[in-house]
Amino acid sequence: MLNIINKNLKNDLRSPVNILVIIVFMLELLGMNIISEQFSGVSTGAVRSGFVETIVLGKFASFKTSQGYAAGLVSIFILFMGGIGVGKLATERDENTLMRMYSGPVSKVKILVSYIISTGIFIMCTGFLLMVFCKIVMGIEWGNSITGIILLTLSGVFVSVCMAFAFCAFFKTSKTAIGVFSMVVVVMSFFSAPFDPYRIGRTGISAIMQKFTLNHWLHSGYVDIMSGKSCISIVPNILVLLITGIVMLCVALYFFRKENFYE
Repeated sequence: MLNIINKNLKNDLRSPVNILVIIVFMLELLGMNIISEQFSGVSTGAVRSGFVETIVLGKFASFKTSQGYAAGLVSIFILFMGGIGVGKLATERDENTLMRMYSGPVSKVKILVSYIISTGIFIMCTGFLLMVFCKIVMGIEWGNSITGIILLTLSGVFVSVCMAFAFCAFFKTSKTAIGVFSMVVVVMSFFSAPFDPYRIGRTGISAIMQKFTLNHWLHSGYVDIMSGKSCISIVPNILVLLITGIVMLCVALYFFRKENFYE
């Protein structure tokens, strides 16, 4: 089991695709920070600059726009990187590597847990890397509750990985699993509107739809910590993420233990 975890972590660290995704998210963070800093002195109203319009609400004057952008992008990154797990396991299934692994002494459940742990460790480390990057390079403040940030990130990584493996176990081919998973993350990101300054004050159908996305619970938790709130304020966020992750894990285990999973 430890050998599988070690092998997967080495492959993740050496993967050019993973490195490219991390670099792209870092560049995106830098771009958003440059745009938001242009309007950092504005406390309310709207500012127009060419084709760009940035709206800053007075009641969020103490909360920098760049902080909200950083929280939103890190949330998307954590969920999006779950696709790493989908790709690894689904590809090995397509190449009949899992069939050979099943013939060994390690059980199916231990194999799945090994992939979940290795993928979770990689996403967690790269997620914290993005946060440190935001702090050192961009001066983004993540709040005073380090414990809250860690617990929320762990919850986000857990639900991301479990959802990814549930998709992998449900769909027969790697292309279908990766494609559907990526589409779900994109749709959730669209409805959660992490880069919309009005998102927190929304009411009606928009507010209801936001609460059905994982991005909302992860992003709003980061925003609460950044705003100076304690860990207690993000307990509902953590519970929603953990419960969703447990449900997805049960789905993954059910399909993964079926005899024809690797076919």
